Amino acid sequence: MKLVNEKDVYDNEEILNYKCIEPYNEIPEGRFICKNGKWRGNFDCTSKICPPPPYVENGDYIIRDRDGEVITEVQYTCKTYYVLSKQKQYYKCVNGIWETPPKCLSESCFSK
Repeated sequence: MKLVNEKDVYDNEEILNYKCIEPYNEIPEGRFICKNGKWRGNFDCTSKICPPPPYVENGDYIIRDRDGEVITEVQYTCKTYYVLSKQKQYYKCVNGIWETPPKCLSESCFSK
């Protein structure tokens, strides 16, 4: 984020404009307003670029799909003696946010 009209002190009702910097410029700019000593407004610098897939303790993932160099879909697996908490085949990143991944649970917790 880059502040457009940055200064040290702002008056009541004064507006502070900002511009979002790539790749977080899906919404290119926004503003805050100073009201009674507090800033009002939403911070909306977002990106559709997916971060790396979430880490799963005692597990790993297999890349299912990419958009160039960016991973967009994975399949989770667990280490030996662990099983997935959910039996969903693939997990996707949509608009820069990953679906909640499964957990790897110890097999010893399950009856055989």
